Amino acid sequence: MMTRWGDRFGRLLPFKVRPDDAKPTWRPRPTPSQRAQESGTAKPSGPELDWLRRLARGDTVADVARSAGVSERTMFRRLRGLYKKMKVRDRAAALGLAKRRGWL
Repeated sequence: MMTRWGDRFGRLLPFKVRPDDAKPTWRPRPTPSQRAQESGTAKPSGPELDWLRRLARGDTVADVARSAGVSERTMFRRLRGLYKKMKVRDRAAALGLAKRRGWL
């Protein structure tokens, strides 16, 4: 009986060696910010850009929430939605993407 890696006696089966000039069959996995750039994320709205600018300036989420007139928890939820809209995982990636796109 043949197995995936060898025969039933544990001997490895010979495999074909690809020539050096053959195309690689894999590519490095892109980072979340690279995926966002490639997929064409939507531009954040006016208030969302304001939130990003304040976060980039060094304000806390509580400060941003206070200026928007909502609770801190609501602002965390809205920011999470913004990160999802931008197709990034966290604040640092969102700020980096916004800076690269010229939104800040």
